[in-house]
Amino acid sequence: MNLWGDPGPFTLDTVGQVPETFRRDGLLCNYDHKSGYHAFGFEEAEQGYFGFSINGFYFVFAAGCFGWNCMPEIYHIAHMALLQFAQKWFDIPSLGYLDDALCGSQWGGNDSSPTELYRTARIGVEVFLWLNFLAGYSISLKKSVLEPCGGLVWLGILIDAQENMFYIPEPKKAAVMTLLCEVREQGSISLRELESLAGKCMSLHLAVGEAAKTFTRAFFDVLVMVRAGRLGGRKRSISLAGQRQAKLREAIDVWIRFLDVFDGAPWLLTRHTSLRIQTDASGRRWGGGIEGCGSVHRPSSG
Repeated sequence: MNLWGDPGPFTLDTVGQVPETFRRDGLLCNYDHKSGYHAFGFEEAEQGYFGFSINGFYFVFAAGCFGWNCMPEIYHIAHMALLQFAQKWFDIPSLGYLDDALCGSQWGGNDSSPTELYRTARIGVEVFLWLNFLAGYSISLKKSVLEPCGGLVWLGILIDAQENMFYIPEPKKAAVMTLLCEVREQGSISLRELESLAGKCMSLHLAVGEAAKTFTRAFFDVLVMVRAGRLGGRKRSISLAGQRQAKLREAIDVWIRFLDVFDGAPWLLTRHTSLRIQTDASGRRWGGGIEGCGSVHRPSSG
């Protein structure tokens, strides 16, 4: 089936979209689907395409299953349609990442009292729960935060909606720190560990700022050299000793000190500046204007 399937590209929402999506004085909730693929039933004639065998008995799936390459796209489109419906008709901000969604206090209104923000956030999560029920989804109560709150963990980042900050959750911070310290003590690192370490450090960029990109460059440089065959083999450990891996060794030391003293990055301001150039297609005259922050400054034409 996967050889004949042709799933289209799609884009998932990210934590980086939180500042431009939610109120800076609001509350947040999140929900997670339980066995979300099961909400997409197969026609009886189509059920034979997916299945498995145990002791000579064949079992087929009556609903969506993992492994089919088109299933994530179908799931994403259907779930995002539900979120966009709530945004349009109920003014409820939200972000979605496959079976995981984040929602918050409604936009609009001049009343920003704690009571009103809690009320509108409560309305938002109740609307989403009802819409998910009508769509056939089940909600995992264990993985969801249905009570409006000022901060929660979503996609591995602690979002503080009251202080407008991103933080590293303590369990995640401890796991990365443990891996870094183990590598430094061993004096070597395997290719798999280096790939895992680079991915974990990059996933923290919202909570630590652009430094995540700067201090992981040495990790990716080594990975490129290994894949190009210029540094050992894929199954050999990479030694941190010697001048050749000085940058890698230094990057690991920087991350250890960095995570120990720094945590938290503010939400970025979401505003845009546009540059507009106009001309009358004349070879003798010109004119232009720069528009920014709601005002227009027009230079003299020449």
